[in-house]
Amino acid sequence: MNRQEQQRFIRDLQEYTMKMTRDDLYQFEMLDMRNRDEEELDAVAQRTLERLTAKYVKRKTRADVEEIWKKLTEKKEPNKGE
Repeated sequence: MNRQEQQRFIRDLQEYTMKMTRDDLYQFEMLDMRNRDEEELDAVAQRTLERLTAKYVKRKTRADVEEIWKKLTEKKEPNKGE
């Protein structure tokens, strides 16, 4: 994992700090502190960062976004009092 990927993972995880458990938040804060100090992460820290990203950051595919858009924009027909 290079420095740019590390920064991207940390930036993505910053939006999910409110959803993290106490242990995950502690680990994330330690990783964030090391990132601010411009340290390279070792293999264990990289795996932790990847695990946290996989657990909290959910990527949407284009098909998912199009399906949601279709649901939001389709016109609903009013009930005609059958």
